[in-house]
Amino acid sequence: MTWKYTQALSLRTNWDEQNGFFVKRSDDYAKDLVQDMGSKNDLKASYNAMIPDHSIKVNNKLIDNSKEEYPLLVFRDVTYFPLTWRFAVTEFGLETRWDYKRGLGFGKVDKIKLPAAGKIATTGKLKGTITLQSDKSVGTSPDKDAQVFLIPVDFNKDSTTEREADSHVFSGTAPEGSGLFHTWANENGYYEVELPAGH
Repeated sequence: MTWKYTQALSLRTNWDEQNGFFVKRSDDYAKDLVQDMGSKNDLKASYNAMIPDHSIKVNNKLIDNSKEEYPLLVFRDVTYFPLTWRFAVTEFGLETRWDYKRGLGFGKVDKIKLPAAGKIATTGKLKGTITLQSDKSVGTSPDKDAQVFLIPVDFNKDSTTEREADSHVFSGTAPEGSGLFHTWANENGYYEVELPAGH
C-alpha cells in the first residue's frame, strides 16, 4: 500500500505510532498510477517479509491478523494486503479481472475525471447491451463480462505510449485527456459509460 497505489485505487491511508495503520475506501476520483521504478530486486534471491506488530484497520474495522487465512505482511516498511475477494472487492471496492495472456488486472471502474473547478461539468451516458450468438441454430445470449472500449474515429494512436495503451487494454485505465473510455458489461451484457460533454 504505497502512496501512489492508494491514490490510483481511491483509497485513503494514515499511519501513526499510537493508532497504527488504517486504510479505507474513498469516493475520490482515482489518479493515474505512476510506478516507482527505482528499486532493483534479484528475482532469484529470497527476501523476508514480517507479520506487522502494529494494529491495522480496514474501513474502521480492526484486523485480527492471527485469524487471517492469508495474513497481512510488512516488507520494506510497506504493508501488503492479499488480493482476496474480501479485501479487493468487498472492502476496497475494486474490480478484478484475470486474462491468461495478460495476467491479473485490478482497479477502479468507470472513474472519469471531472473538469477543473469553475468549468461546467456536463456529462451524458452511453448505454447498450452486448449479445453473442455461438451457434446459428440458437438465439443470442448476453455477452456477460465483455469489455467495452470507446475510441474516437479520429483518434491519433501516436498520442499515447505503448505502456499507456497496454494499461488501457489490461486494466481499463485510459490516459488522461486521451478521449478513450472503457467499461465492462454486467452479467446481462448491459453496459453504461458516462461521457463528458463533447464526446
